[in-house]
Amino acid sequence: MSNAKIQVVSLLILLNVNLFRLSFGNKDDASTTLTLSTLTTSPLTTTPTDNIRFDEYEENNEEVYDDIGTDPLSTNITTNTTTTIEVPIYIRKPCGFTKYCVKHEECGSRTGKIIIELDRPENYLCHYLETCCEESEIKKSPSPREVNSANNQCGITNVEGLYMTVKSSGNETSFAEYPFVVAILDSASNPICNGVLISHTVVLSAASCFPPNETMIVRAGDWDLLTDNEIVPHEDRLVKKTIVHKKFILSDFLYNLALAILESAFPRTRHIVPVCKYDDLGTSILNTSCIAVGWNVFKYAKFPPERNIVFKMDVDTTKTSKSDWDGSIKSSVSLSRRYNFMGSPLICPNERNQYFVVGIWSYMTGEKNQPVFANVTKNREWINEHLMRDGEF
Repeated sequence: MSNAKIQVVSLLILLNVNLFRLSFGNKDDASTTLTLSTLTTSPLTTTPTDNIRFDEYEENNEEVYDDIGTDPLSTNITTNTTTTIEVPIYIRKPCGFTKYCVKHEECGSRTGKIIIELDRPENYLCHYLETCCEESEIKKSPSPREVNSANNQCGITNVEGLYMTVKSSGNETSFAEYPFVVAILDSASNPICNGVLISHTVVLSAASCFPPNETMIVRAGDWDLLTDNEIVPHEDRLVKKTIVHKKFILSDFLYNLALAILESAFPRTRHIVPVCKYDDLGTSILNTSCIAVGWNVFKYAKFPPERNIVFKMDVDTTKTSKSDWDGSIKSSVSLSRRYNFMGSPLICPNERNQYFVVGIWSYMTGEKNQPVFANVTKNREWINEHLMRDGEF
């Protein structure tokens, strides 16, 4: 066999090994290096494989691919000289003979509000925020959705969601329906608590959410914590300083409130909006039909869920009771122990449907699994004192 044929056979064997590793290896591996004794510098091509799926990545300068995945894999092929060839391997998840899974807005001429039916998946091969699209209908450069806002009002919502409405038999909210809810993450970006944005630089949450001397991150504008396939991206900010209520007692969850001051402000957008505080109420009257909004934080889940969407729970404040110690609000609703909405805001609307924060989810009682909220209204002087001292308002 000639040297040229030996080189070709060796190359094909190594490429097959590499593709096998891609199919069954870690999806986070960004590249694989193949080393040959001799190799001509000719481009290589691959075909899509059915069991590889990645997140969205940026467009290539020469050819645009609207794949769903992490950064495209590239194979570094090294010769016995100093030449290194970058060979991109673009992989889309197929869902038919000439169809691929893409975001809804990347398929065809869809421009209206997207309807997501959680109880009836459109195609089990694709993520629930994707659609199975003919290759010829995949947009090369989908237009970004406009989210900037000049509205300075607090507590406003996006009724039935921003650009996307969810149909479900459960209590899931639609995308950015309550744009003031934020997730609190640890340094590894694992969600540990909820919070509520009370300004573009300050988050109100439970004091028990902030371990001392830990790097914390606040994420705003997110909806499903287990995917980045939302129609517009979220924003992350580092916590610069945490202010814990001076009367906080961890063992009894008394005065379980804290302020997180951010290193930089969140932008003013339609999917990131501060909630209203009681001092903003003026002559308005709050409705007694309130809701608690946030994510279920699965700290010790044996089988993590496929999605973790912002939930809402109705709370009738006329049926709540208040603690004599710190004024904490106990709901009459009993929940399953598998729910953990620590730090979630209890919010009530006024007659103009602006939402005001009145409580922060502190803990659940042991006997009836009833959520107890730290009383924000009673502690508004403490909140305002520190915000004015730190120049945040």
